[in-house]
Amino acid sequence: MRHFPLNDRPDLEEDCPKPETYIPDELRSNLRNLDYLVESLKEKIDEKDSEIQVLKEKLTMTEKQLERKDIIKQKNMEKLPWERVSIVTTSKLISSSLADSHLKLFERTLKNFAFCVDIEGDIWIWYQWEQRLWVRTGSRGLLPIMKRTIIGIESAMHEFEVKKSVHSKLLKDEYLLELITPLKLCLPDTGGIETKLNRNSELLPLKNGKVFNQTTKQERDRTYLDYFSYYYSDGKIYPATLENLSVQREIVPKDDVFKLFLESGEITITQKNTDKVNTASLHREFCKWCEDRDYINMSSQQITKIMTGMGVERKRFNNGQFWVGVKGKWLME
Repeated sequence: MRHFPLNDRPDLEEDCPKPETYIPDELRSNLRNLDYLVESLKEKIDEKDSEIQVLKEKLTMTEKQLERKDIIKQKNMEKLPWERVSIVTTSKLISSSLADSHLKLFERTLKNFAFCVDIEGDIWIWYQWEQRLWVRTGSRGLLPIMKRTIIGIESAMHEFEVKKSVHSKLLKDEYLLELITPLKLCLPDTGGIETKLNRNSELLPLKNGKVFNQTTKQERDRTYLDYFSYYYSDGKIYPATLENLSVQREIVPKDDVFKLFLESGEITITQKNTDKVNTASLHREFCKWCEDRDYINMSSQQITKIMTGMGVERKRFNNGQFWVGVKGKWLME
């Protein structure tokens, strides 16, 4: 038997062929599926990373943008009831003669600004805009915010040149008081306004319509959502009052009053010889229209000057003087 020196013995590990590793087909299939799953997960992670980046960009707003949003939000909160509704819709309701339309008008404008807290006891809590405070009154005390709403809508109609006028009934206290009874059911206190009043201990209501934040030490305009019914001044507490409320209509120049009379549809310039209106009758209806709306009327001579300036012919007939080419609304009723 041949013997080899220790150092000359053949290296069996190098000389002998290595057997191939046997991997079952099922395991190979599972490995391929695993590789596919890993690649799919990588793609999904990349997609999610992109989505996260987009969300970050959306959420990342500059301080200026945030301040602008705060300003817009503050302005919206400062809007009064008559500034929060569509002038097109309210102009239709306010010019109507129907009580249902008038109820709908006040229901829309006074929502969140007036609540009937006791239907049987006839108690209301509403927002007093001059002092920026909530006040508790009976039905008659609600008249200022109703009248101010009418005035506010009327001013907006003039500003946007809406050719409609306020129905005369809405300018009379007796009629408004009649509306308040059914209005109680339209504006109930479902949210518990009394439980919200004067509950924010962080804020201090001040005399000048401001509120002081005792945490941030900042002062801002008070809004109806602060829910205060008093203000603090010189160490004393003062409740909201109905004094000095600006509910008077603006004084309209005489020429503008007659323009509003024309726009209201009380008379129509047709330029047809078959249409005519007695001059005295027109002046009488104009004065009545002004009286119903608290406007200053004018003399028949002043009306003549305006009408002739518009090219309307004034002509004498056997039964009096008439404006030719003019149709009167009251003559068709």
